This record gives sequence, C-alpha cells and structure tokens, in this order.
Amino acid sequence: MDLPQENLSLQNAPAPREMGRQLLLINLITVLSFTALTAVKPFIPLYAASLGASTLAVGLVVSSFAVLPFFLAIPTGILTDLWGTKRLILLGSIGGAAGLFLASSVPNLVVLSISQAIMGISQLLVIVAIQTFIGSIGEGRDRDAHFGLFTTASSAGQLFGPLIGGRLVDALGYRPTIVISALISVIPILMAVNLRETREVHAASRSFVGDLHQVPRLLANDGVKTAIASSFVVLFVEGLRDAFYPLYLDHLGFSVTIIGVLLSVRSLMAITIRLFIPMICERFGHYFSLLGGMALMAAGVLLTPLLSSFWPLALASGLMGAGMGLTQPLSMIAVAANTDPHELGFAMGIRMTGNRLAQFVNPVFFGITSQLVGIDNSFLLAGVLLLSTTGLLLRWRGTFQEKQAPSS
Repeated sequence: MDLPQENLSLQNAPAPREMGRQLLLINLITVLSFTALTAVKPFIPLYAASLGASTLAVGLVVSSFAVLPFFLAIPTGILTDLWGTKRLILLGSIGGAAGLFLASSVPNLVVLSISQAIMGISQLLVIVAIQTFIGSIGEGRDRDAHFGLFTTASSAGQLFGPLIGGRLVDALGYRPTIVISALISVIPILMAVNLRETREVHAASRSFVGDLHQVPRLLANDGVKTAIASSFVVLFVEGLRDAFYPLYLDHLGFSVTIIGVLLSVRSLMAITIRLFIPMICERFGHYFSLLGGMALMAAGVLLTPLLSSFWPLALASGLMGAGMGLTQPLSMIAVAANTDPHELGFAMGIRMTGNRLAQFVNPVFFGITSQLVGIDNSFLLAGVLLLSTTGLLLRWRGTFQEKQAPSS
C-alpha cells in the first residue's frame, strides 16, 4: 500500500453529535472484534493439546500470537500517524477474519501457529489504531471517560467471547467454533467503512525512519515509562492465565463451558470497575489507582493455585479482572497525557511493543516453569513478580502524579 502523496486534512471536522456517533461506532467495532477473538483464543491451548501438543508446545503456539507484533508494534504506531486510523482498522479487521478462517481449515499445529501469528498482527493494527482514535478526542476527565468506555467495550467482548466459544466447543467442537467466530469478525470490516478520522494525518511532512529515531526521547518520559512497565508486567502475568489457566481448570475436571464462564467472570469484573474509573481516579489519583489495580491482580493470581472449587475460583478470577480493569486503561491514559497529539499513534505503538514482548515471552517462560515446577507454582511465581514490580514503580511516583494532575 502506497503512502498518501498529500496530507489527509480534516477539512470538515466532525461536529459533537457526529463525534458521539463515531465513538459509538468505534466501541461497537471493539466489542465485536474482541468477541470474535476471545471466542477462540482462550481455547487455543486446549485445541493445541487435543492435537497432541506438549505443555511447552502449547506455550509456543500461544506465543506465536505475539512474536511478530512485538517487532511491528512501533512501525504500526508510526503508520497510524502517517495513514490514519480508519485504514489501519480496516486492514486489521480483514486480517483477523482471514486468520480465523485459516485456523479452521486444517487441524495442524503449524497451521494453527501461522493463524495465531496473522491474528496477532491483525489485532495489533486494530488496537493501536483504536487507542489512537480514542486518545485524540478530548482531555482530562473526558479522555478518562472515553478510555474507560473503550476498555469497557473490549471487556464486554472478552465477556461474551469465552461464554459463546465455550458453549460452542462443547456442542460443536473446535473447528466449527472457529468458523462461527470468523463470520462474526466480518461485521467489524463493514462497520469500519463508516469511520472518520479524528485528527489531521501529516503523511507528507514526516519520515518513517526519522520517527524511529525518536523512540529514546519518548522512553525518557517517566509517564510513558510507567505506562509501559505496568502494562508489560500485567500482560506478562496475564499470559500465564491465557495459556495455562484453561489447562489448570481442565485438570480440575471442569467442562469447557464452565471454563468459559470463569474466564468471563474476569471480563465482567473488568467491565464493572471501568465504569467507575473517573471517580476512582478523582478519589485516589491515577498513580495509586494504577498500583491498586496491580495489587488486586496479584491477589487473584496468588490465590488461584490454592483453590479448586467454582466459587472461590470465580472470586480469584474477579480480582484479576478488577486489576486488569484498572491497569490497562490507566496505562493508555498515561501515554495520552504525556504525548503530543501528532505522536500519539507512535507512543501507543511503543506501549504495544512492551505488551507484545510480554505476550511473546510469557507463554514460553511459563511453559518451561510449568514443566519444571508445575502450573501451581508458576501462578505463585507470577504473583510475586507482579507485587515486586508494583513496588519498583514507586520510583516514578512524583513525575507521574505531576504530569497526570490536569487529568485528575
């Protein structure tokens, strides 16, 4: 795809009512995209195991979702600034549908890994573009509310997806479930055609390579560093849950439907707490709200291997959901609040690089530790890691609070 030869200016900026419609549309795209993805992704470890994969092989299959996005996240952020959000959302939505159709085509671990890689790249395009879209609208409490709504939409998709996927797997099997999810993923493609840009795109006045040279400058910003570090460690720990939590529950004797329910409890709690993000931040500040979210998630992770019945596991899953519900939107808000508008996509891409590094490394890391010391002890290790990082982030407290003050 060739770069535009001229700036794509917003000659007719959307009116407030039109902007409201655009926010509704972008959040509907988010719900459907995450529903299609999470109806399949949480059960990929079980599907891979049914194809004969070992614990380590399961980790490798899951990590294929993040390996290429790790290298492509920063370029994707730059391309979002150069090409605009609509084009990236369309490309990512098409790729996501293609990856799901591929996963359903042949019951083979290599094909499954390739499909996961395609889906990972596609989700990267969609998420970086949507976060940039959201971050470019409003400031302060408005920005908090917009990110809270966006992350609520993503959690809604992660609530519906595992419920739908778990029930379909039990009723129809893995491959028919993936086909149905692929059909759902076509809908966001049709919806994205009606999106409008929310900011000017300066393709002609910027250099792709020149933007890459700005990475050290952005990483020197304590607000951006805090956002990347917190998001990285949370998703690193979350990767254990994504890859091996279904296997742990399967070992306890739960059906795939019940596994889907327990996965959805996390998303339900994330949705609930995100509705109150503006009030929580106003009461405790962005920084301590972020640390509190990390502590809640650590509690849920540490409790999980000590439990074996449904309701206690549901409570632990809810704690993890509450933690994720706070940390992810607050890390996005930190990036948006500490970045110039014309570099917002670039900064979101840097944040996403840390996320994809976590999602690439953690399945392999926890695959090895699970084989060596067992899944139970891997959960304990992850909880300790999360608590330790929470303490280390205190070093950037002053700068973070000072830069976030206008948004509080």
